[in-house]
Amino acid sequence: MHNFLTRKCPDAGSDDPLLLLWTQWREAREDALELSRRQQELEAKLFPAVGRSDRATETADATARDIEHSQALEAEDRAFDTEATLAERLWETPAFTLVGTIAKLHAVLVRGQPSTTHDEYPWPPLRAVLTDLLKLDMGMSSGGDNLHPKTAAQSQRELRTG
Repeated sequence: MHNFLTRKCPDAGSDDPLLLLWTQWREAREDALELSRRQQELEAKLFPAVGRSDRATETADATARDIEHSQALEAEDRAFDTEATLAERLWETPAFTLVGTIAKLHAVLVRGQPSTTHDEYPWPPLRAVLTDLLKLDMGMSSGGDNLHPKTAAQSQRELRTG
């Protein structure tokens, strides 16, 4: 697997400031998604309790769950706001390296596509471009020439031979 797809930022020693920003965006996105899952769990616990609290204890429990759910909703909103702000900064920051360009495209795909297997245009071609860029970066990382990591014939041979 390409190191770009792991949690840790690739080529962290790079001079491309975009990579630090991408790492911050990715962490903010993971935090927001985790808070969203937590909020949904609380919501699932809250709504079955609504309407059947006929005793004071059940009412107090339902109120506590409602407060906890409201706090979780607020935390989720703040986290997604932070993620969106970092994404905007990511789009506005110029990439100075191939991996920086890959980081931007990765963020577009992660934020925009409904699922990783969504088959409506433009998602499949964008995933194909990302895959091509990752392969080019891997070629450069393994000692290839930075401008022309491999010839087209070399790349085609590798695809045929696996």
